[in-house]
Amino acid sequence: MKLRFCAFSLGLCILIAFTHPVLAQQSAAQSLPQQDSSYIDEQGTAYITRIVPVPQTISPEAQKSLARQATPAAPHEALPPENPNRAKPRQMSSDATRAAYPVNIEFSAIAGIPVSIVTPLVSPANKANRVLINLHGGGFTSDSGSLTESIPIANLTQTKVVSVLYRLAPDHQFPAPIEDVIAVYKELIKAYEPQNIAIYGSSAGAVLTPEVAVKMKQLGLPLPGALGIFSGAGDFSQTGDSQFVYGSMGFPGHLIRGRKGCSGWQSMLVLRS
Repeated sequence: MKLRFCAFSLGLCILIAFTHPVLAQQSAAQSLPQQDSSYIDEQGTAYITRIVPVPQTISPEAQKSLARQATPAAPHEALPPENPNRAKPRQMSSDATRAAYPVNIEFSAIAGIPVSIVTPLVSPANKANRVLINLHGGGFTSDSGSLTESIPIANLTQTKVVSVLYRLAPDHQFPAPIEDVIAVYKELIKAYEPQNIAIYGSSAGAVLTPEVAVKMKQLGLPLPGALGIFSGAGDFSQTGDSQFVYGSMGFPGHLIRGRKGCSGWQSMLVLRS
């Protein structure tokens, strides 16, 4: 897939080429850039070319979805300021997802921490003793996925998902989110065997997930059966998309890539107690 992106608002023109193995021959025929480059003219406008390969760590279906050509979309209207839990944007973003993946949703609290409990409409007996803990994304400043990251998972896996609505910045600073997740986990292991619990998160939640795991080890808590780290720097054996785009000097300059491949899309870590 080849995708061109230009932004002139800051005097910056960027050309990013995303390659896809299936379209490699077609891409070559189009004679699009095949190597990184950067040039800054006398007016300070930067012309940037970046080659960003499709990550091989994601499923074939996900790779195929990246090949879709994007069309310019109208800018979204700014949402009015919300309360610290951002309840309205969270509910709005989940409506379409819930229509596609029917589930039951309950807003509750565990150990005094607000949570969303998402349960499938049908759950087989062998899933009744399992629970997934979701740590939503949102840059630690908003809730942009506690439901959208939980509804499809609960529906497709037929497993209960508890999404922790941890305290957010700037009102609450590190390690407040970790403390909230640990408090919920301590309560859940009273009802579930640790090996039947998995914790997963995307974006900010992908950063929070391993932080929580480290804290569990420090506290001597039994470790969960698995961690899911999505769209976060969870696999340092691969090169992330940001490293394919930015160098140590920003857009200009030579890119130093110590590893081949891509990460930041998906990795799974299994912990053993």
